[in-house]
Amino acid sequence: MSVMSRSKRPLHAADGHGLLARCVRRLIRRALRRRFAAVWSNEPPVVPVGQPVVVCANHSNWWDGFVAAATTDMLSGRRFWLLQQEEHLRRYDWFRRCGVIGIDLRGGTGALPGLRRALGVLQEDPHAFLWIFPQGRLTHPAEPIEVKPGARFLAKHSGALMLPVIIRYDWQGGARPSIWLRWGQPLPSAASAEELQLAMQGLATELDCALRVGHWPDSTPWWPPRRSINQSWDRWAGCWRGLGRGRRKDPPSRPSPAAPVPGDKKA
Repeated sequence: MSVMSRSKRPLHAADGHGLLARCVRRLIRRALRRRFAAVWSNEPPVVPVGQPVVVCANHSNWWDGFVAAATTDMLSGRRFWLLQQEEHLRRYDWFRRCGVIGIDLRGGTGALPGLRRALGVLQEDPHAFLWIFPQGRLTHPAEPIEVKPGARFLAKHSGALMLPVIIRYDWQGGARPSIWLRWGQPLPSAASAEELQLAMQGLATELDCALRVGHWPDSTPWWPPRRSINQSWDRWAGCWRGLGRGRRKDPPSRPSPAAPVPGDKKA
């Protein structure tokens, strides 16, 4: 069976959209809200309805897959799929029922089954939001982005758009970190791997500069940012100082001696 052939396996609710998948994604959203102060994002670009999307994200943190699932849920009308290394997926095999597709990146032809499955998803599901980490491995955020040909291959043979996005994790002076997403404009299915790499590197540079100067006017949080430990302490310290000022009383003023009235005689 050729990699470029259409998969005959039908998509079922259990393949990422059943009850188990919905429960898992709800737990993922709760975990993100509990662990992080906020998720900040610029406005994602509008993509045509009925056209699948290959989301091309950098991979620098264990939380990236969780962020991908929660982000897809925030975008109405899209279905979550994710390509993940097979060796990591074996530890949590039930994630396969939540839209995660295993791929063997150890070389040779081991990646073909995963690519076939992902290609079948894109061909059969016009609402698919298939996340892929084109770097093919976990990398340091400061490392230059180099993409492998997998994302372009899937987009080319399915007609899907390639949507670049950069994910960062940063504390910004608080005890609780925040997640930052920077979306780029979608690239056509015929775009080259070099174009995708330049787009992702440009987004990474933009986001790093914004975090360095602490200025991101086009980003908004998904939910009201949670107060970190130091912010809670500052709040209580301010309340305590205000309470102390309210309890402090000025010393009673002594009445000034009355001025003598002319003509008044002392006894």
